[in-house]
Amino acid sequence: MRPASFDFATNSLSGYPASARGWHYGWNPTDDNLFPKKLSELNSLPCAFSYNCGGEDMRGDFAYDLFLRHDDKKAAPQLEVMVWAGNNSTPIGEMISTNIIKVEDVSFELWAGTNAPAGYYVYSFMPHERTAKLPTEGSLNVDMMDFFRLLEGQPYFSKDMYLDVVEAGFEVVRGKGWVTCGWFSCEAD
Repeated sequence: MRPASFDFATNSLSGYPASARGWHYGWNPTDDNLFPKKLSELNSLPCAFSYNCGGEDMRGDFAYDLFLRHDDKKAAPQLEVMVWAGNNSTPIGEMISTNIIKVEDVSFELWAGTNAPAGYYVYSFMPHERTAKLPTEGSLNVDMMDFFRLLEGQPYFSKDMYLDVVEAGFEVVRGKGWVTCGWFSCEAD
């Protein structure tokens, strides 16, 4: 991904420069057929991305963003699952579980709530340790199936759902600066 520049004074989601693999609202930037995939048919979903940024008064989160549906229609999402890396912002909803999983020496909390403007529910796995300043670089290599397994039994989620897309990028909340995703990969087995 080429560097994305931004200048936002507000404290609301202003953009999500990202790399994507799959179908985002019916659009597929990769022109491959990896997704949609039914979660119950996947053993593993290894994903990796790196990021860096610079600027002033920056707020937001580097995160994976995954959109799911109850069918394979490649259309508007019916559920969103996020796995956050470096951040200094707060997810939608409220924390429902703490220290639910540990990956690369990072413990994650599970947050949940409704994204009313978008019309779907969101589960967010957020690092337990919060920082006041946004990290200027980092990476997160995970098997997304480990996170999906933790959602079994939660309302709104089913392992019979189809995963339409995996994205990795930066949710811009505030600040003036630039951001890049250095590398991004996602495979399904």
